Amino acid sequence: MKVTITGANGFIGQAMARHVTRVAPGSDIVGVVRDLADGSGDLPLRLTQKIEASDVLIHLAGRGGIPESLKDPAGAFDTSCRLAVETLEASRAAGVGCVVLVSTCAVYPFSSQPAREDGPLDLNSPYAEAKRAAEIYGLTCADLTGQDVRVARLANVYGPGQRALFIHDVARRALQTGQVQLQSNGLEKRDLIHVDDTADALWHVATKGRAGQIYNVGSGDPLRIIDVAKKISAALGADLTLPEQAPGTGDVTRDAFPATDRLGALGFRPARGFDDGLAETLDWIGKNT
Repeated sequence: MKVTITGANGFIGQAMARHVTRVAPGSDIVGVVRDLADGSGDLPLRLTQKIEASDVLIHLAGRGGIPESLKDPAGAFDTSCRLAVETLEASRAAGVGCVVLVSTCAVYPFSSQPAREDGPLDLNSPYAEAKRAAEIYGLTCADLTGQDVRVARLANVYGPGQRALFIHDVARRALQTGQVQLQSNGLEKRDLIHVDDTADALWHVATKGRAGQIYNVGSGDPLRIIDVAKKISAALGADLTLPEQAPGTGDVTRDAFPATDRLGALGFRPARGFDDGLAETLDWIGKNT
């Protein structure tokens, strides 16, 4: 096979390239990046700045998240929606067989029930709005032109190599200050999925999914943030600190996790238990902080 990965030098992009070499040995893996000077390190792929004909393209390029989008909504649109549209157009022109458009579970409302792909949405940030706009464009193209587009909405990805978001930020501060600090009481649930399992899930979507379909990508086992914080605290020998008065509103106090039945029907099962994945991640953070 010929597999193209946009954002191949990124956290998930690198894991995706490694995964393809394991499950489809001999494949021609092409990484589409902005700057060829960044190099591919020890990744078994060829870098380019132009999308070529391929069997599968997995669109992982883009930057930022909810906090960044609140400060720069236009930037969120450019990196999440405009870039996706350009990628879809270039993919159709080049003759790409299947495009997996990677989106986010941030498009869902907060709820104690798992969010389903065909359930209600709550676009409560420019980031979520931009991601959803990209989904709509891609799925509309699929309907109008027959282009094979599949959407993967990611939960909270973690693992070695990540340099941002919850586990990395909490662990890094703990190593620097000796404290694990939360902004809430920690009772909210989140789905945390290892980056290697994420790559495997995306491969299932690419090779076993259906055109025009949306798939949630998560571990299927949501955890309370307080329990994750306790594990980090114990592993690093840090003191756990909670706010004197936890906020009563906002995303830090409410559950948010996806249903993963549709992905499971493709045969995906997470291979990494959270305790092992966390230990591996904390070891990497300790060596790279």
